[in-house]
Amino acid sequence: MAPASHITVEDVKQHKVYMGLLERFKVHVCSTMVPIPEAIVRSIAAINISRARKPPDLQSEQEHVGNGNSTDEILGSLRAFDPTDWALRRPRRTSSQATSWALLATCYQAAAVLYLIRTSSTHACEGDTDYFYSRLTKCIRKLYGLRQQGGTLYKYVLWPMVVCGVEAITRSDERQTKSLCLLLEQTTMDLGTLSMREASVFLNELWLAGMKLVIESSSRPNMDWDTIFDSAPLFLM
Repeated sequence: MAPASHITVEDVKQHKVYMGLLERFKVHVCSTMVPIPEAIVRSIAAINISRARKPPDLQSEQEHVGNGNSTDEILGSLRAFDPTDWALRRPRRTSSQATSWALLATCYQAAAVLYLIRTSSTHACEGDTDYFYSRLTKCIRKLYGLRQQGGTLYKYVLWPMVVCGVEAITRSDERQTKSLCLLLEQTTMDLGTLSMREASVFLNELWLAGMKLVIESSSRPNMDWDTIFDSAPLFLM
Protein backbone atom coordinates (compact mmCIF):
# COMPACT_ATOMS: atom_id res chain seq x y z
CA MET A 1 0.00 0.00 0.00
CA ALA A 2 3.02 2.26 -0.23
CA PRO A 3 3.27 5.06 -2.79
CA ALA A 4 4.30 3.80 -6.22
CA SER A 5 7.61 5.64 -5.91
CA HIS A 6 8.44 3.50 -2.86
CA ILE A 7 8.02 0.24 -4.78
CA THR A 8 11.49 -0.29 -6.19
CA VAL A 9 12.96 -2.59 -8.81
CA GLU A 10 14.35 -4.64 -5.93
CA ASP A 11 10.85 -4.96 -4.47
CA VAL A 12 9.62 -6.26 -7.82
CA LYS A 13 12.39 -8.86 -7.88
CA GLN A 14 11.59 -9.92 -4.32
CA HIS A 15 7.92 -10.30 -5.24
CA LYS A 16 8.96 -12.56 -8.10
CA VAL A 17 11.17 -14.69 -5.86
CA TYR A 18 8.44 -14.94 -3.23
CA MET A 19 5.84 -16.04 -5.75
CA GLY A 20 8.22 -18.65 -7.10
CA LEU A 21 8.79 -20.03 -3.60
CA LEU A 22 5.06 -20.03 -2.93
CA GLU A 23 4.54 -22.17 -6.01
CA ARG A 24 7.52 -24.42 -5.33
CA PHE A 25 6.87 -25.25 -1.69
CA LYS A 26 3.05 -25.26 -1.79
CA VAL A 27 2.81 -23.31 1.45
CA HIS A 28 -0.35 -24.00 3.44
CA VAL A 29 -1.76 -20.60 4.36
CA CYS A 30 -3.17 -21.83 7.66
CA SER A 31 0.38 -22.35 8.90
CA THR A 32 1.46 -18.77 8.14
CA MET A 33 1.36 -15.67 10.34
CA VAL A 34 -1.49 -14.20 8.27
CA PRO A 35 -3.66 -16.81 6.51
CA ILE A 36 -4.41 -14.97 3.26
CA PRO A 37 -5.70 -17.05 0.31
CA GLU A 38 -2.89 -17.74 -2.15
CA ALA A 39 -4.92 -16.40 -5.08
CA ILE A 40 -5.30 -13.08 -3.28
CA VAL A 41 -1.60 -12.96 -2.38
CA ARG A 42 -0.78 -13.42 -6.06
CA SER A 43 -3.21 -10.69 -7.09
CA ILE A 44 -1.84 -8.20 -4.56
CA ALA A 45 1.71 -8.96 -5.69
CA ALA A 46 0.64 -8.38 -9.29
CA ILE A 47 -0.97 -5.06 -8.33
CA ASN A 48 2.20 -3.93 -6.56
CA ILE A 49 4.28 -4.86 -9.58
CA SER A 50 1.92 -3.07 -11.96
CA ARG A 51 2.27 0.07 -9.85
CA ALA A 52 6.05 -0.03 -9.59
CA ARG A 53 7.90 2.55 -11.63
CA LYS A 54 10.42 0.48 -13.58
CA PRO A 55 12.78 1.18 -16.46
CA PRO A 56 11.48 -0.20 -19.80
CA ASP A 57 14.07 -2.99 -19.84
CA LEU A 58 12.59 -4.40 -16.62
CA GLN A 59 8.97 -4.43 -17.76
CA SER A 60 9.27 -8.16 -18.41
CA GLU A 61 9.58 -8.74 -14.64
CA GLN A 62 5.86 -8.18 -14.43
CA GLU A 63 4.93 -10.79 -16.99
CA HIS A 64 5.97 -13.74 -14.87
CA VAL A 65 4.26 -12.85 -11.61
CA GLY A 66 0.78 -13.44 -10.33
CA ASN A 67 -2.37 -13.31 -12.41
CA GLY A 68 -1.07 -11.62 -15.54
CA ASN A 69 0.33 -8.20 -16.23
CA SER A 70 -2.94 -6.47 -17.09
CA THR A 71 -4.93 -4.71 -14.39
CA ASP A 72 -8.11 -5.94 -16.05
CA GLU A 73 -6.81 -9.52 -15.85
CA ILE A 74 -6.06 -9.02 -12.17
CA LEU A 75 -9.55 -7.64 -11.61
CA GLY A 76 -11.04 -10.60 -13.46
CA SER A 77 -9.14 -13.09 -11.31
CA LEU A 78 -10.25 -11.34 -8.13
CA ARG A 79 -13.87 -11.34 -9.23
CA ALA A 80 -13.61 -15.05 -10.07
CA PHE A 81 -12.22 -15.99 -6.65
CA ASP A 82 -14.81 -17.86 -4.56
CA PRO A 83 -14.32 -17.26 -0.80
CA THR A 84 -16.83 -19.95 0.17
CA ASP A 85 -15.19 -22.61 -1.97
CA TRP A 86 -11.80 -21.66 -0.53
CA ALA A 87 -13.17 -21.79 3.02
CA LEU A 88 -14.67 -25.24 2.56
CA ARG A 89 -11.22 -26.57 1.73
CA ARG A 90 -9.67 -25.23 4.97
CA PRO A 91 -9.13 -27.49 8.01
CA ARG A 92 -12.11 -27.07 10.32
CA ARG A 93 -14.05 -28.87 13.00
CA THR A 94 -17.35 -27.01 12.79
CA SER A 95 -19.45 -25.25 10.17
CA SER A 96 -18.93 -21.95 11.98
CA GLN A 97 -15.21 -22.21 11.28
CA ALA A 98 -15.97 -22.48 7.57
CA THR A 99 -18.06 -19.32 7.90
CA SER A 100 -15.15 -17.53 9.56
CA TRP A 101 -12.72 -18.60 6.84
CA ALA A 102 -15.14 -17.39 4.15
CA LEU A 103 -15.48 -14.01 5.87
CA LEU A 104 -11.70 -13.67 6.15
CA ALA A 105 -11.22 -14.54 2.48
CA THR A 106 -13.96 -12.11 1.43
CA CYS A 107 -12.29 -9.32 3.41
CA TYR A 108 -9.04 -9.81 1.51
CA GLN A 109 -10.78 -10.25 -1.83
CA ALA A 110 -12.80 -7.05 -1.43
CA ALA A 111 -9.83 -5.07 -0.09
CA ALA A 112 -7.66 -6.22 -3.00
CA VAL A 113 -10.31 -5.12 -5.50
CA LEU A 114 -10.57 -1.68 -3.87
CA TYR A 115 -6.77 -1.41 -3.77
CA LEU A 116 -6.60 -2.23 -7.48
CA ILE A 117 -9.36 0.17 -8.48
CA ARG A 118 -7.97 3.07 -6.45
CA THR A 119 -4.39 2.67 -7.66
CA SER A 120 -4.72 1.52 -11.27
CA SER A 121 -6.50 2.15 -14.53
CA THR A 122 -9.09 -0.60 -14.93
CA HIS A 123 -12.43 -1.04 -16.65
CA ALA A 124 -14.10 -1.43 -13.26
CA CYS A 125 -17.34 0.47 -12.87
CA GLU A 126 -18.54 2.43 -9.85
CA GLY A 127 -20.82 -0.50 -9.10
CA ASP A 128 -17.76 -2.68 -8.47
CA THR A 129 -16.44 -0.19 -5.95
CA ASP A 130 -19.78 0.10 -4.16
CA TYR A 131 -20.32 -3.67 -4.16
CA PHE A 132 -16.93 -4.63 -2.76
CA TYR A 133 -16.91 -1.77 -0.25
CA SER A 134 -20.26 -2.97 1.05
CA ARG A 135 -19.03 -6.57 1.23
CA LEU A 136 -15.87 -5.53 3.04
CA THR A 137 -17.66 -3.49 5.70
CA LYS A 138 -20.18 -6.26 6.34
CA CYS A 139 -17.57 -9.02 6.57
CA ILE A 140 -15.36 -7.07 8.96
CA ARG A 141 -18.38 -6.47 11.17
CA LYS A 142 -19.36 -10.15 11.07
CA LEU A 143 -15.83 -11.33 11.87
CA TYR A 144 -15.79 -9.12 14.93
CA GLY A 145 -19.24 -10.42 15.84
CA LEU A 146 -17.84 -13.97 15.86
CA ARG A 147 -15.20 -12.73 18.30
CA GLN A 148 -17.89 -12.89 20.98
CA GLN A 149 -18.25 -16.61 20.23
CA GLY A 150 -14.56 -17.37 20.47
CA GLY A 151 -13.68 -16.53 16.87
CA THR A 152 -10.08 -15.44 16.30
CA LEU A 153 -9.79 -14.59 12.61
CA TYR A 154 -10.67 -10.94 13.24
CA LYS A 155 -7.05 -10.60 14.37
CA TYR A 156 -5.83 -11.07 10.81
CA VAL A 157 -7.69 -8.35 8.91
CA LEU A 158 -5.57 -5.28 9.63
CA TRP A 159 -4.77 -4.69 5.97
CA PRO A 160 -8.41 -4.98 4.79
CA MET A 161 -9.47 -2.67 7.62
CA VAL A 162 -7.00 0.02 6.55
CA VAL A 163 -8.16 -0.26 2.93
CA CYS A 164 -11.77 -0.10 4.11
CA GLY A 165 -10.98 2.96 6.21
CA VAL A 166 -9.37 4.79 3.31
CA GLU A 167 -12.38 4.01 1.13
CA ALA A 168 -14.75 5.16 3.88
CA ILE A 169 -12.90 8.45 4.18
CA THR A 170 -12.97 9.09 0.43
CA ARG A 171 -16.74 8.58 0.68
CA SER A 172 -17.02 10.85 3.75
CA ASP A 173 -18.50 7.86 5.59
CA GLU A 174 -17.95 9.04 9.14
CA ARG A 175 -19.92 6.24 10.78
CA GLN A 176 -17.84 3.52 9.14
CA THR A 177 -14.57 5.34 9.80
CA LYS A 178 -15.32 5.71 13.50
CA SER A 179 -16.47 2.09 13.72
CA LEU A 180 -13.23 0.84 12.18
CA CYS A 181 -11.11 2.97 14.49
CA LEU A 182 -13.01 1.65 17.51
CA LEU A 183 -12.51 -1.96 16.39
CA LEU A 184 -8.81 -1.33 15.82
CA GLU A 185 -8.51 0.10 19.33
CA GLN A 186 -10.30 -2.95 20.75
CA THR A 187 -7.95 -5.27 18.91
CA THR A 188 -4.99 -3.35 20.30
CA MET A 189 -6.25 -4.20 23.77
CA ASP A 190 -6.79 -7.85 22.79
CA LEU A 191 -3.38 -8.41 21.24
CA GLY A 192 -1.20 -5.91 23.06
CA THR A 193 0.34 -4.80 19.75
CA LEU A 194 0.81 -1.28 18.44
CA SER A 195 0.10 -1.89 14.74
CA MET A 196 -3.67 -1.76 15.27
CA ARG A 197 -3.33 1.40 17.34
CA GLU A 198 -1.14 3.00 14.68
CA ALA A 199 -3.70 2.11 12.03
CA SER A 200 -6.43 3.76 14.09
CA VAL A 201 -4.37 6.92 14.52
CA PHE A 202 -3.56 6.91 10.80
CA LEU A 203 -7.24 6.69 9.82
CA ASN A 204 -8.26 9.34 12.35
CA GLU A 205 -5.68 11.76 11.01
CA LEU A 206 -6.68 10.96 7.44
CA TRP A 207 -10.33 11.62 8.32
CA LEU A 208 -9.46 15.05 9.70
CA ALA A 209 -7.42 15.85 6.60
CA GLY A 210 -10.30 14.70 4.41
CA MET A 211 -12.82 16.82 6.27
CA LYS A 212 -10.56 19.82 5.84
CA LEU A 213 -10.62 19.23 2.09
CA VAL A 214 -14.42 18.93 2.18
CA ILE A 215 -14.74 22.26 3.99
CA GLU A 216 -12.40 23.94 1.54
CA SER A 217 -13.93 22.51 -1.63
CA SER A 218 -17.51 21.62 -0.56
CA SER A 219 -17.19 18.17 -2.16
CA ARG A 220 -15.96 14.66 -1.44
CA PRO A 221 -12.24 14.53 -0.64
CA ASN A 222 -10.34 13.64 -3.81
CA MET A 223 -7.39 11.88 -2.20
CA ASP A 224 -4.58 10.43 -4.27
CA TRP A 225 -3.46 7.02 -2.99
CA ASP A 226 0.24 7.84 -3.26
CA THR A 227 -0.24 11.02 -1.25
CA ILE A 228 -2.28 9.22 1.41
CA PHE A 229 0.41 6.62 2.07
CA ASP A 230 3.45 8.81 1.56
CA SER A 231 3.90 9.07 5.33
CA ALA A 232 2.64 5.57 6.14
CA PRO A 233 5.05 3.02 4.63
CA LEU A 234 4.11 0.80 7.59
CA PHE A 235 1.31 -0.59 5.45
CA LEU A 236 3.45 -1.78 2.54
CA MET A 237 2.47 -5.41 2.06
